[in-house]
Amino acid sequence: MNPSDDIILLECAKCGGQMEVPALAARLEPRCGSCGGQMLAVAGLELGQLPRAVLPTERERENMTIRPLEVSRMELNPGQIKQPGFRAAVAHTTDERVAREAGTVRKKKRRRNAAASYPGWDPEAERERYGLSRGARRAMVAGLVLLAIAVPAGVYFIIQQLNKQVVVPVPKPPSKGSSVYPVLMSSDLGRVNERLKAFLGAPTVEEMMKHIRDPERLRPAITAWYARHPYQPTAWKKLPQQEEMVLYNSLLVGVFDAEDYSRRPVALERVAGDFKVDWECFTGWCEVPWEEMGEKRPTTPVILRCTVGVSDYWNLDFQDSKKYSCLQLKSLDGQHTLYGYVQKGSPLELDLALEMRMQDPLLTTLRVKFLPNGTAKNQVEITEKVARGWVLTGAEK
Repeated sequence: MNPSDDIILLECAKCGGQMEVPALAARLEPRCGSCGGQMLAVAGLELGQLPRAVLPTERERENMTIRPLEVSRMELNPGQIKQPGFRAAVAHTTDERVAREAGTVRKKKRRRNAAASYPGWDPEAERERYGLSRGARRAMVAGLVLLAIAVPAGVYFIIQQLNKQVVVPVPKPPSKGSSVYPVLMSSDLGRVNERLKAFLGAPTVEEMMKHIRDPERLRPAITAWYARHPYQPTAWKKLPQQEEMVLYNSLLVGVFDAEDYSRRPVALERVAGDFKVDWECFTGWCEVPWEEMGEKRPTTPVILRCTVGVSDYWNLDFQDSKKYSCLQLKSLDGQHTLYGYVQKGSPLELDLALEMRMQDPLLTTLRVKFLPNGTAKNQVEITEKVARGWVLTGAEK
């Protein structure tokens, strides 16, 4: 029999109380649960010895009640319970001891505890500190690593795209019969600027008419125009530069910056070695003034110089959004608005759509008319695109 299974009778040196404990527990010098005195082995036994307890005879066994071996923690000093080996010594009952002797008790397999593998590591404290489990933290770290790789790669890709050289087609020299050539000779730039300064700063209408082309033909239109719009010189901040001028059918076309921060179109025609200003383009002149379009409502096409943008106003005379495309037509000063309609899928609609992609807002010259039986004062049908921009040649007029 294993010596650690022997039973030893202990007696309190102070009050005389006795208790039976395993021999291994007796080596821990337990104390009495009643008075706290030291428990000593019964006379004839020393703590260093491991003899078996004296078994009772058959007659004594018949006259006595055998109780299971039980050692209460309350009978011992709490400090002794924490000593190594004590819990294991008092945990075995008589039945367990017999079963172990017979070899029928199997040891339980215990899962390895992380706290035992890493001394001082407290999983609960770590979870409270970071708010995440170890698996969640690992996933978060892996995500951060992937993000750290993806962000520089994305930035590098964007930089490469931005650094790609944009190929701009260089205009070729005009062939015979070509009408558009975006070049102004440097020798002509000085005369163009002098003419523009004289035209914009003219103190009177008569002085201004000395700098325009076709003054006699336009005299009635000019008189009617300035009857509605009192004349005053135009202040400017920046005149067109050489690279901003375009030669269009013998007309130099450009844009200058006015004092009110607006950009105004301007065209000049070469006449007898000099340049004259196109007054119709400068003022955005129309056959029917913008102020009178809603009242006169012409049913025959008239020339309208305007800026064009996309709109979605289908009402009154034009309600079918599947049949018509709606465009917003505005005057040069932005004070007057008409809604123009063109049939969807027509060559005119495709032409205007292409022009609006190339220029925003689109300056163009149209022919428009009101419906014969129409009731709206601000809805017109677009019948023709006369010219891109506001400059008209003799054939277009």
